[in-house]
Amino acid sequence: MPRRWAALQSEATEQPRRAWGVWALRVGAAVVAVAALAFWLPTEDLVEAARSVSGPAWVAAIIAFLLAHLLGATKWFVLMRASAAGIRLTDAWRSHLAGLFGNLFLPSVIGGDALRVGTAVGRAQKPAAVVSATVVDRALDMAVLGLLAAASGALATGGS
Repeated sequence: MPRRWAALQSEATEQPRRAWGVWALRVGAAVVAVAALAFWLPTEDLVEAARSVSGPAWVAAIIAFLLAHLLGATKWFVLMRASAAGIRLTDAWRSHLAGLFGNLFLPSVIGGDALRVGTAVGRAQKPAAVVSATVVDRALDMAVLGLLAAASGALATGGS
């Protein structure tokens, strides 16, 4: 019995170590990507533009950006919950972030949605509900963009 307990304890401590290693690998890859971009991009112009923005404005912009995406992911989760997809909120957030990554590095916006759905389908009890919630989510986004375009057109002055 003591051997078995020791084996279980070593397995329990091994899991967090692996998770820590994966996290460190991700951070390392991000650092390498940013360093490569800094090497190839015109950093003087970038640094000058970044310095022209105040510190509080940077912090406010980053917080607003993160909150907007958190709300967008939560909206998608609510739609999945209404369709009984059986997915947790944290999994919806992770899938949404994977979709954002896909939007940056895959050739089209559809790639980001495909990645978002693909990561959520594996965690959902009803995969079809994830797909239908994503279609409704995109339809709602398009309707809101249409309303914003119509409102800005109606409020625009001096147009010809």
